[in-house]
Amino acid sequence: MKTLFNLLRSLYLNNKLYLCLSIFLLLITTISGIILLGISGWLLTGAYIVDIGAIFNLFMPSAIIRILSLMKVIFRYAEKLIGHTAIFKLLSDLRGFVFESMIKLNPKELSKYRNGDLVSRITSDVDILDVVFLLFLEPFIVIILLACLFYLFLHWFMPINSLIIVIVSFISIVFVPSLLIKFSKNNGMYIQQYSSNIREFILEMIDSHIDITIMQLQEAKKKEFNYVCSCISNYKKKQSIIAATGQYALSIISGFGIVLIIYFDIGYFEENKIEAPLLIGILLASFGLFEMFSSLVKGSSCLGSSIKGAERISTIINTKNSINDVDDPINLPKYGEIIYNNVDFSYINSISNDESSVLRNINLKISIGEHVAIIGPSGSGKSTLLSLLLRLEDVSNGSISFGGYDIRRCKQSDLHNRIAFLSHDPAIFLGTIRSNIILGNQSASNDLIFEILHLVKLWDFVRNLPYGLDTFINETGSNLSVGQARRLCLARALISPASVLVFDEPTSGLDKVLEREFFRDLRLAVGKNRSVLMATHADVLPYDDIKSYKLKKGHLLLDD
Repeated sequence: MKTLFNLLRSLYLNNKLYLCLSIFLLLITTISGIILLGISGWLLTGAYIVDIGAIFNLFMPSAIIRILSLMKVIFRYAEKLIGHTAIFKLLSDLRGFVFESMIKLNPKELSKYRNGDLVSRITSDVDILDVVFLLFLEPFIVIILLACLFYLFLHWFMPINSLIIVIVSFISIVFVPSLLIKFSKNNGMYIQQYSSNIREFILEMIDSHIDITIMQLQEAKKKEFNYVCSCISNYKKKQSIIAATGQYALSIISGFGIVLIIYFDIGYFEENKIEAPLLIGILLASFGLFEMFSSLVKGSSCLGSSIKGAERISTIINTKNSINDVDDPINLPKYGEIIYNNVDFSYINSISNDESSVLRNINLKISIGEHVAIIGPSGSGKSTLLSLLLRLEDVSNGSISFGGYDIRRCKQSDLHNRIAFLSHDPAIFLGTIRSNIILGNQSASNDLIFEILHLVKLWDFVRNLPYGLDTFINETGSNLSVGQARRLCLARALISPASVLVFDEPTSGLDKVLEREFFRDLRLAVGKNRSVLMATHADVLPYDDIKSYKLKKGHLLLDD
């Protein structure tokens, strides 16, 4: 519970004006409804018992009833509009804050989460927080205020009834919700967890659909999915039973309170302290007050899911990067030689906490304009070697320097401005060819884009498209060939002002012919002033004037 309110407190304070206005409007709406019930009961009873020939004013109560009915409709609409608008804005701000927290995390921290889990945290975990205000806090505050008003109104001539109202209200808004929260908390947590599991499962099935089909795992995966769905269904069923039990308990408490009110009202009536119309009016008004308790019970039964959602969101927000900038960073030169000096690196197993050595005593020097290839089989540590240069990981021992400065002493953003990286599975984003290319250089002119497209041998293809650079391409580049998609990503790297180009398996997925063509065009496109560090397991050297090293069992050896 503490995590939930710590997460929402600042967001509520930022939107306090609209939230307070929503509470005020709900209070006015509820008061209008309660007074409407009371006056209606008073009017009908008074009209029924009036003597023949007596004068009874029907016009004033009828006018008040019409006014209150209109007020109830108008203020209810305004409360829903303002309250939900405020909550939607609040959730939008929270979702943006969570996404901002995700973006700030480095790949090492993000790799601890599955894609579906991250999607669930930014969608369903945020959405479930709307019940905290709309179905719990807002009704809770309004009921307290209404109980106080009832007490002040009845205390002067019906003190026992005022005490009954206070006691029933206390039990209904404190005791019953507390029990509901206690019994529904675990269910709510499991519901959120299984909702996340379902999203993870669906995304995993989409990504690995081809493999599942080839290995004929459809039935096994279907059973697994049905099992997860049955689990969440069972927990939701339990949640519904708990909520229904809460409503049942509330009905008993409210009914018992009404019986007590009737009992003591009859006593007041017999003592001629109140008249019959007022008795019925107060009784119906009490019904109106007790009706408010149902929304609070509904919110209490859902609070367990909100607590779990808040905990999962807070985990993302409070996650700290293991790799951070120093307090007094240095400025890197635009160009500089890269030196790996006695570099060791080990992974730590998150389960057993055992260290697994990947790189041992790596020494490598890349001069300005020099091209270096790291050759080795998959899993030999080539990608790790590149990750250390990009500072996606920090070395266990030794150091890596750029232009004579240890890269741990500069800003990571400064380092990344010096290095353009092309991964083995580069992303192509939903948008135009232009928007995908200029990700590497937002200020790139059309002339520069055309020049880069010539270098990567994509100009003829783009020129013949109906909309040229503004041609829309699908996410992942599904309407491009594998070679075209890879060259488009190469263009994105080349158009950047970076002085160092780092390629991780740039020909992954290409056949031998396309691989040779890609390397040939790459050499011409890079030019003379840029340094290149490339990891590849290609059978042939990328090109003749490249220095190649072999990475074997964690050791880097010059390839003769």
